[in-house]
Amino acid sequence: MCIKMKEKILERYKIIVLGLIVSILYWFVDSLIDVIFFYTNEDFIILSFTPSPFELYFKMTGIFFILFFSIISNYLFHAEKTVHKSIMIKDAKIVEERNKLQTVMDTIQNGLSVQDTDYNILYHNHVAYDLFGDCVGKKCYKEYKGNDEICDNCPVELAFKDGNTHSVIRQIQLPNSEEYSYWENVANPIRNSKGKIVSCLEIATNITNRMDFERKLKESEEKYRLITDNANDMITILDEDFKYEYINDRAHLKALGFSKDDYIGKSSLKFVHPDDFERSVKLLKQGWDNGEGADEVRIRHKNGEYRWLEIRGKLLIDGKGKKKALLI
Repeated sequence: MCIKMKEKILERYKIIVLGLIVSILYWFVDSLIDVIFFYTNEDFIILSFTPSPFELYFKMTGIFFILFFSIISNYLFHAEKTVHKSIMIKDAKIVEERNKLQTVMDTIQNGLSVQDTDYNILYHNHVAYDLFGDCVGKKCYKEYKGNDEICDNCPVELAFKDGNTHSVIRQIQLPNSEEYSYWENVANPIRNSKGKIVSCLEIATNITNRMDFERKLKESEEKYRLITDNANDMITILDEDFKYEYINDRAHLKALGFSKDDYIGKSSLKFVHPDDFERSVKLLKQGWDNGEGADEVRIRHKNGEYRWLEIRGKLLIDGKGKKKALLI
């Protein structure tokens, strides 16, 4: 422990120690020079240890400057060493963070590219490279879309103009391919230390599967809506407050005389016979808890009469997780 501490102290003040050694050598060398050239009759030992006042002043002045420069040099040396070490640590951290960022950018399955304010591609990751090849230094609109000028509704252009994030969905044809795919491009401006926008990060996500799913879902919804709209049975969907959200207009108009505009957003209990009201409320709540139910209830016709209807209900959950009641 003591040895290590001594080594640390010696390392920390080695220039000052060297200055002390030089000072001692200077003392005796000066005495030797005096004996050789100026005081030839004097003894070297006596002159070294009992110098005259003038010689003592001269020696002490020299030693002062030697020690002074030793102390200053020691301070500057360690200050430079500390700064160098700090720079090395910061450089190592920068390299580490850069490697982390590069790993993330290489791993992510989105296309990433950075464009400068002249729309030159500064960087793109492996996804963009696999799709379009090496495009660094080239115009983004030329390489990605085959255009000779900036694309219409370009999110990068919009981000450069107002400094906000912009997105757009595009259909593109891959190079050397007849296939088309859908991509959602999101552009985020990049600013320098002074807050000036100098480039833009564009993130491209392949949403072809999502678009296909939405198209098929829409086709499915249209098909089932066509079926329900033309069904003879009245089909109704109620929300959690027992209000109408959907009816098949044709069947309701034929059976009860009311159209969609008469029902949507209004309480279903408004059309129930007063004598069946409490029982209907109880049955609806039980069906809501049990998940299904059935009963016969008198429902008002547009002409003021009441018609007996057999109603079967089932609980369902919509795409947003909300409970609905499907009545037929």
